[in-house]
Amino acid sequence: MITQSINLNLIPGQVLPRVNVSQYDSGTRTLHMAIYNGNQAFSVPSGVTGVVQGTKPDRMGFQYAATVTAGSNIAEVDITQQMTAVSGEVPCELVLSQGDDRIATVNFIIFVEPAALADDTIISETELPLIEEAAELAEQIQGIIAQIDADADRAEGYAVGTKDGQPVPSTDPTYNNNAKYYADEAAASAASVGTLAEDAEAWAVGERGGVPVTSGDPTYHNNSEYYAGTAGDSATAASSSELNAASSEENAEAWAVGERGGTPVSSGDTTYQNNAKYYAGEASTSATNAGTSESNASGSASAAAQSEEDAEAWAVGERNGTPVPSTDPTYQNNAKYYAQSIGVPAISTLTDVTLTSLADGDFLQYNSTSTKWENVSGDNAKADKTDVAPVEDSSTASQGYSIGDQFYYNNILYTATAAISQNGTITPGTNCDPSDDLTDQIEAKDDKPVELVQTLAAGSTQVTFTNAAITANCNVQIMTNQAGLNWTAIDDSTLGTLIITFPAQSSPVSVKLIIRG
Repeated sequence: MITQSINLNLIPGQVLPRVNVSQYDSGTRTLHMAIYNGNQAFSVPSGVTGVVQGTKPDRMGFQYAATVTAGSNIAEVDITQQMTAVSGEVPCELVLSQGDDRIATVNFIIFVEPAALADDTIISETELPLIEEAAELAEQIQGIIAQIDADADRAEGYAVGTKDGQPVPSTDPTYNNNAKYYADEAAASAASVGTLAEDAEAWAVGERGGVPVTSGDPTYHNNSEYYAGTAGDSATAASSSELNAASSEENAEAWAVGERGGTPVSSGDTTYQNNAKYYAGEASTSATNAGTSESNASGSASAAAQSEEDAEAWAVGERNGTPVPSTDPTYQNNAKYYAQSIGVPAISTLTDVTLTSLADGDFLQYNSTSTKWENVSGDNAKADKTDVAPVEDSSTASQGYSIGDQFYYNNILYTATAAISQNGTITPGTNCDPSDDLTDQIEAKDDKPVELVQTLAAGSTQVTFTNAAITANCNVQIMTNQAGLNWTAIDDSTLGTLIITFPAQSSPVSVKLIIRG
């Protein structure tokens, strides 16, 4: 594997690096790209992916994933066949993304040197290969001629059953598959027509050649004459069926009204409890039962009213608006009673709380020495450590820090002694030194800083701040959104007022005053 290295700079306007490759190269070269931000190596953040994409001289594009390593400035991509398919300059770019956001793009050029022999070039051939090819064709022609002779013999065999005037043997595939064989078969079939005619006569009238067929003949009971005789027998059977119909009529009467020939059926008869009259009686009984059910339904309505009163007693301790007596099972077991019994205890009754000299603005603060929650005056509230500097919960920096920036780590305020990138490692004694203990820093900061903002109007040279925080002992910091704009004089002769003098500006300038007690 061949590796080619180039340096890429994220700052636009640089001379684009060039990578020379040969046309049709693929799978043998790796492009090693070192990424810089000006003169500094660029550190790839965590979770960043890379893509190399470009457009070939034929206006067709390509896009391939690049390998990037978090914390380094290196990206690599393999040179593919699509990158080198067309000769000439191929503008390319390395795109670094984090999720759906592009965080950096840097350009370079792949120059594809044209190949000496294109993929679609026709290769010239010499006369010698053509002569050899002609000899091979001659051999193939001889084989074809021999095949034609064999096919001619086979054709004769299929036509008349002979080869070269000799009958084919029984092992030859044309033995039973030639014209002569099938002609003989046709003659035999003609001879059998007479026999088939006799068989047809036997199936029609039970005779063969004018002689009745014997009982052993398959047509003996399967011809027209036989079935004609059977039809007479069927007429006799029809008379018997008429008698059976009369019997069926009596059965129908039994199933309908429980009688047979006008006489009630006995208990042993299958229609005894399975006839229409029996079920009509059952229906009458069911109607009587329905009246009884209606009466029962009325009783159920009364029970429902009683249940409603019981529900009221369980819910609010009353029945029909009257409080239930002490003997009622719902007396102290209803929702209203329990609602009145439930109370919230005073905070002073809790065993882990100690309250002394309560005053407006007090808040609870836990004391690990006494293991109690104690009331503390609002004036004694400590400043939040985030008012002083960012807080880092682990050794991986949540943001970048320049030299001199401060941050909290393990409850200690640190000052950066070297640049720390986002997601870089915080190493006390190497890239930062402790400043103050967190507790000392917060106790020294009793009040949050006061921030005031004024606008220095165009052409004006002074801004005036008025605030009670401006005292004889206060510390102030002046900031502007204009680089290099320095104040030249401050008038602090009047407490509560601060006048700052600036050079006159052609456009408005924002001025921020930060006051610390």
